[in-house]
Amino acid sequence: MSRLKSFKQKHYSICLSLLFIIIISYSFSFQANALTVDSAVVKFDAKKGNKDSFYIKGHAEGIYLAEGDSVTLQFGNFSETIPFRKFNKIKNRFVYHGNKRKSGIKKLVINTKTKIFKADGIKLNLDELVNPVEVHLLAGAYEGCMFLEFREKKKQMEV
Repeated sequence: MSRLKSFKQKHYSICLSLLFIIIISYSFSFQANALTVDSAVVKFDAKKGNKDSFYIKGHAEGIYLAEGDSVTLQFGNFSETIPFRKFNKIKNRFVYHGNKRKSGIKKLVINTKTKIFKADGIKLNLDELVNPVEVHLLAGAYEGCMFLEFREKKKQMEV
């Protein structure tokens, strides 16, 4: 076994068996749109690298969705864009349900009245998360970004 492969296996067994606690480090916003994260959890699967997941909940001041808009969520090295037509609208809530069998966003909820957003990502490879983790939300004319700094813990990574 090569030294690089041995190093990778040790690295994966250490990193993937750990879960992290995210601490909000600092934030900035674009076009006077504030993005804040209230809670976030990242889980790493030590056995299978493509089974990592995340949950994030926060506020997106100034968010508004209209017909034809798309929503892009970036969480570290993961990014997915969802077209407006894939959302179900229930009053002020826009709800997207992804395919539970595929990697990506499982559920994304944006409430344009309360300005709350929630997202679940599943079956991902988050091995390359860099501290601080960038969270970027684009929704129509809205653009907000925030960085989350995390520290390592054994059971999970959360704010």
